[in-house]
Amino acid sequence: NNNNSVIDDTNIQEYSLLYAYISRYINGTNEWRINAFQLHTFNGSQTGIIITNTSIEQNIWISRINTVIKNLTIRTLAELNQTLLSSEQIFYASWIYEQVIYPNENHLPEWKAIFMVFKGSDLYIFDDNQLPPLCTYDFICCTRVYPIIEVFIETVTCKLSSDDHRYCFTLILPNDLTNECRYLSLERKIDYDNFILNYQRSLYISTYSIHNRIFGCIYQGQICRLIIDINKGFEMYNNKTNIILWKFTFEQLLSSSDNGHDKIFFQFKQNLTLNENETIINIEVQCQHLRTLIHVINSFLTVKFIGQQDNMID
Repeated sequence: NNNNSVIDDTNIQEYSLLYAYISRYINGTNEWRINAFQLHTFNGSQTGIIITNTSIEQNIWISRINTVIKNLTIRTLAELNQTLLSSEQIFYASWIYEQVIYPNENHLPEWKAIFMVFKGSDLYIFDDNQLPPLCTYDFICCTRVYPIIEVFIETVTCKLSSDDHRYCFTLILPNDLTNECRYLSLERKIDYDNFILNYQRSLYISTYSIHNRIFGCIYQGQICRLIIDINKGFEMYNNKTNIILWKFTFEQLLSSSDNGHDKIFFQFKQNLTLNENETIINIEVQCQHLRTLIHVINSFLTVKFIGQQDNMID
């Protein structure tokens, strides 16, 4: 620019970077922009397409803007956490893409951004007309709240990805009427790794906070209760007599399967070490809340595995 150049203030547009996010994808698609990106704000507004001369310039701009967004988010969450109990602290908050599949076969799947938060022992999802949380009251108004230990998250390898979206994972929610996996993704590996780390951290803290979960069930024709305990493992009690019928540690569990409806089948080994001649104990349990039971068992097993990794939890 020369010294005589004048900036026209009428052409300057300002966008809030609080809870904003950057996307290289064309809106709603899996088509990747070359040397271009778009900024989306938390209230739904967006910039025009920002075009750079090279991919290096693109990465520099995206990195710098993301740094500001990250710092604003950290400050906002810190302010919110000052008003929350220690058991209700916010560990993670970010935008994530969710694939929307339409019943019409001629309609290609689309992607929409949802805002996910790990707070205390719960997962909060802000989507549709719900803006990201700016105060504690926004969490009270959130309509999609799920206990973290009842949520099932599974990573998807690039080879199994259904399209060009990168760093994908599936999410199954408890009592989800659709009874299907929700397909989600993040654009950058650093964001994906951060999500997985904070999910495991939140799950670990949540599990040891609640300590155990109890499920009403039927075992050998008797009305019982199955207790999943992070320290003790599996315990089955007769509801009428309150007598323990059997108990096994997590280490004794060989495998489990289910009929997809109301029954789960366990295989336990008698001792911690399985010998060739040792009898495998098969147990069948009937439970009306089968999916939740499976998710909780998976969560407890995941936490036991995390606890064995020295570098997983600080």
